[in-house]
Amino acid sequence: MRQFRWTKTVMFWTQNLVGNSAIFSINLVLTVIVGLLYSFRVTESKLILIIFGAVSPILFTFCIYELILFVANQRDDVPVPKAFARPITNRVLMLVDSSLILLFVTLLFFNFINYFIVRFLLVFLFPVIMLGMMRTLYFVVTHPNMEL
Repeated sequence: MRQFRWTKTVMFWTQNLVGNSAIFSINLVLTVIVGLLYSFRVTESKLILIIFGAVSPILFTFCIYELILFVANQRDDVPVPKAFARPITNRVLMLVDSSLILLFVTLLFFNFINYFIVRFLLVFLFPVIMLGMMRTLYFVVTHPNMEL
């Protein structure tokens, strides 16, 4: 198993987003409430779209891909696809995901695809799923003796 350089930035953001049950619950409830309010057009603030539709998902994506790379290089018992285990392809996939997020946020921002399903997926469902994935990966990283 080769050593992987664990960045302080990823650990800082991951701990502050999902580090313990209280923080994770607050982030999850906030994401659910704001995501539903924006999805159902209770509020159509562009600031909410930018924060909860672009900044948060891109931050979540960055943390998730870094955690996957760390797990792939440190844990032999966790099956990870080879594309995620190699740093270069991991970065390319992270860039593609982030670009797609920005593309959809831009299209939504300028009302080209302002449909319920797009708002719901972008501001509610994807961030909730990413928070759950990040919490799971955080446990895998911080509890190396945990059986999967």
